[in-house]
Amino acid sequence: MKMSERTKKASSITKKLSVNGEKALEEYSGEAPGRLKRRRRRTMVKTKSRTLEGRERQTKEIPSQIGEIVVTISDDDDDGMGEKAEVSVRNTNGAAVKTDAGVGKHREREEEIIAPCTESLQDLIKKYMLTSKEEAELAMSHILSPDYTRELALVCSHTPYCLYLYSGVELMGGLKATVLLVGYYDQRSGAAVLKLLDARPSLSTTNRGALDSNRLIQILIHFGLSLYNLSVFYCDSPDRGANSEMEARLRAFRPGLVSLSSLPGLAGRACSDGLEAAFGTVGELTQHIHLHFSNCSLPAGAALREVAACSRHYQPSVPVAAQCLFISHMVRRMTNDWRGLLDYFESLGPSPEARRIRILMRRRNVRLGALFLCQALQPLCAFQEAQLSGSAGLAVQLQLMAALSQAYAARILKSSSVGPYLERHDRGMLRDAGLLLPDLELKVSPRVSEYLLELLRSEGAPDDASRETFLGDVVAFTQAVLENIGASFPDELGFAAMQNMGLLPSVALPTRYPCHALCSRLDAFPLCAAFCLCCGTTDIETPHPLFRGGLCQRCKDNFTETLFHYDEDGYQSYCTICCYGMEVIMCGNDSCCRSFCLNCLDILVDPGTFDSLKETDPWICYLCQPLAAHGALKPRKDWSVRVQEFFANNSDMEFEPHRVYPSIPANRRRPLRVLSLFDGIGTGYLVLKDLGFKVDKYFASEICEDSLAVTRINHETRITHVDDVRFITKEQLTKWGPFDLLIGGSPCNDLSIVNPYRKGIYEGSGRLFFEYYRILHLLKPREDDPRPFFWMFENVVWMNRHDKLNICLLFIVCNKLMADAVKVSPAHRARYFWGNIPGMNRPMTPSQKDKLNLQQCLETGREARFTKVKTITTQPNSLKQGKVPICPVIENGKDDNLWITEIETIFGFPKHYTDVRNMNRKERQKVLGKSWSVPVIRHLFAPLKDYFACEEMNSSSASSSPPDGSH
Repeated sequence: MKMSERTKKASSITKKLSVNGEKALEEYSGEAPGRLKRRRRRTMVKTKSRTLEGRERQTKEIPSQIGEIVVTISDDDDDGMGEKAEVSVRNTNGAAVKTDAGVGKHREREEEIIAPCTESLQDLIKKYMLTSKEEAELAMSHILSPDYTRELALVCSHTPYCLYLYSGVELMGGLKATVLLVGYYDQRSGAAVLKLLDARPSLSTTNRGALDSNRLIQILIHFGLSLYNLSVFYCDSPDRGANSEMEARLRAFRPGLVSLSSLPGLAGRACSDGLEAAFGTVGELTQHIHLHFSNCSLPAGAALREVAACSRHYQPSVPVAAQCLFISHMVRRMTNDWRGLLDYFESLGPSPEARRIRILMRRRNVRLGALFLCQALQPLCAFQEAQLSGSAGLAVQLQLMAALSQAYAARILKSSSVGPYLERHDRGMLRDAGLLLPDLELKVSPRVSEYLLELLRSEGAPDDASRETFLGDVVAFTQAVLENIGASFPDELGFAAMQNMGLLPSVALPTRYPCHALCSRLDAFPLCAAFCLCCGTTDIETPHPLFRGGLCQRCKDNFTETLFHYDEDGYQSYCTICCYGMEVIMCGNDSCCRSFCLNCLDILVDPGTFDSLKETDPWICYLCQPLAAHGALKPRKDWSVRVQEFFANNSDMEFEPHRVYPSIPANRRRPLRVLSLFDGIGTGYLVLKDLGFKVDKYFASEICEDSLAVTRINHETRITHVDDVRFITKEQLTKWGPFDLLIGGSPCNDLSIVNPYRKGIYEGSGRLFFEYYRILHLLKPREDDPRPFFWMFENVVWMNRHDKLNICLLFIVCNKLMADAVKVSPAHRARYFWGNIPGMNRPMTPSQKDKLNLQQCLETGREARFTKVKTITTQPNSLKQGKVPICPVIENGKDDNLWITEIETIFGFPKHYTDVRNMNRKERQKVLGKSWSVPVIRHLFAPLKDYFACEEMNSSSASSSPPDGSH
């Protein structure tokens, strides 16, 4: 990991000083740093004594960050309880300011100062840094000078820094030392800085972990390093227990500490846990074979000699189950000539050792386990070899760790569950049978499959129980490995951060690239705004909001109409670039629903791009990838803002524009949390699920018992019903929220001019508009809150002008949008909508699933008299058409009204959606007449797919659009 990346990441995590850290330091030294800083001359501190191993009584003089004060701490090793350490503060001239003895034993001893080990530092510098004696002495004098320490302490007092602890570093004369390094990002020079802090032979990380953690903290305090700014800690010791002890003690001062000490020894720990959960007999067999060959002469035969040669990877001091490289090499050599190896041990006669090996090798489950481990251990071995080679820095190791987790998760989890697991590393997901792959889809090596097929053809073929046992062991091994890797993941670093750990920020990427020739077809589309990206004309009306280039008037109109069209699989119906396309390829990134057509890819990027991308699974689209030019196709840096401004509602009256929320990258989108007021029969929830959104919580306020019954039956417990809207409080909204979307349409009885007894917006049911207005203002985030928040309010078109202006000018303060369902359904239903959802005012065009004429909605054997019908209300007489009421349907030569199932289809609901609670025809029409048109709400909600997570769609990478794909 580059130092700048680590320190910047740590800085963002630990920007403010933690109160817990101050309390921890106060417990350790007895005085909070703020008080110590204010009282420069007179400071008295008391701390509870800490019992350390040994009987020595040590005194440490710790220079504070203020040059005039030295703090002296005395720790007593006696086991007496209630004893307190003595801490005194004196001036640098030696005069003591004040000393307070603790309760209990009072003894005063002079203790030696923790000073750098000159010999170890000198040996380290000579061996690894400089060659000549003069240069080494010059470097030593510089490192040991007060200026060096003072400058380092000053930098670390205001800059997040990293601490590296390397144990067992070889020095001259065969000695070993523990080396401490400090790294930070120098903002003035813009470079990463790594400085040597200390080298001493006495600081061990393999035993006495509690004492070592104490001494480590004492050393840091001695050098004046601020523990509050310690942001990243790395220790290369594979002793996880000692590392954990150090992390725990350091986190007492710095709760936001990022520890990378879990990297060393990861492969061995994961291998050990995996073999403990399953295939332990394979590890036992490898150990027996190793012991046999280590105590006898080399056997004849190349295959047997290769098995014997694996002994060089064996480490006697490490349990065999934790020796990933050794087991991997052994099982690979053994399985290459299993029969020959078994014959060798058969020839050894009745030796107890040979007999034990023969028994294990004859077991089918042992051979299956060995074949499985040949492949299963490869990722762990690659990780360990990269660590041992020394060529993989921390950034590479973190990337490999993320890849390791992804590789093993994909072997047992369904593809839809891999992403969520990698985000959280939830162990419960590994034990959820519903998220695991079926046995037949488990990832095993071809050699395992061949051996299973060989057994099936033989007389002694294993039964189903034996195969299930083996596949169960495969799952158990992978689960154990994943749990170990997940436990080693730095909590503060997510999977995405670790994947991209080594990448430079976009501002640091090269701005010049070597020239390369473009094919003649690409020359017609240079990276400029002079051409329409869709058709190539130079008659440009507006810039393309997503990519460098323009749009002509015709293509702009088409782009506006179809960009947010989605098919039943959840993906865009047409190409993201041109909004045409007969054949498209879909983005494989979770929650991204974009499609790209053959023509745009082959012309703008490179000939043959479409065919080559079909072989890539999953393919990540150009807007989800880091921004870069692909041939003549170059995404705009601000495309996420431009695409929302492209659909801004600037018609009608002049208002201050709504806040524009940039589109959220697909991998950062989260599920929706919705509050629906005057919810009716759950049209909002139905549309959100139809569009494929992940809905975290859907709170609905509704008082009509018939409507509540419809939503309960159709959506069960997925909708949470809450109080009457008039009684919803601010405290309840805080408890339920934060919300991402507020929707609702207050009753229109007292607003519609059709009602001669209407009371207007200030009386009767019209006043319920102000309940929506009240809750809208309670939910709106502050201006400095980047979280997207959207809202939508609906009401009838036929209201008097006075009420209409009051809503627009005095309260909601935005332009209304009139949307008529007749454009996407067989029935007229004009409604006003107010809101800040992007693209609400774009032209409403039907999708492939919309039914546009009445005949498409009728049951078999019934004939429509009209293509469209007038607005269907709660009244039965609204179904008759014309000035002279005529029934809209003919059945068997007789006039007939619309059936309720047909009305449900006209509104866009599934058939029998309202068939609950023994409701009669009149009651069902009443709840339908108050509801929203499903295709209209789908049109309005579609742009939200740029902000919130969607369910994974079952679709192939490439698909063909219908013949009207050009729209």
